[in-house]
Amino acid sequence: MNKVQLIGRLGKDPKGGVANGYVYSNLSIATHEFYHDKHGVKINRTTWHRVVCWGKTAEFSNEYLFGGRLVYIEGHIQHRRYKDNKGDTRTVTEVVARYVRALEPKPVY
Repeated sequence: MNKVQLIGRLGKDPKGGVANGYVYSNLSIATHEFYHDKHGVKINRTTWHRVVCWGKTAEFSNEYLFGGRLVYIEGHIQHRRYKDNKGDTRTVTEVVARYVRALEPKPVY
């Protein structure tokens, strides 16, 4: 089974658009892990995750999400290869989100 569940904060506003007739949104999410090392010192480890979503999920993300907002993401991991501008092959690991939910209310200004 290939399933990912993340709770974290968006690093910046979603970048969205349309590709081949489908709406997409690219998100960058930070998750935090706390633990104590062998000397009892508290360690905070931050991991950044690349997330992409499509269709209605992408429309929601592009309209209602913004940098710093706490979100819940559910999807699967995908690895893909592409050639960059120099012709070098690059490999990207990303989460393809099937479900995105904001965990904080949208602020009213």
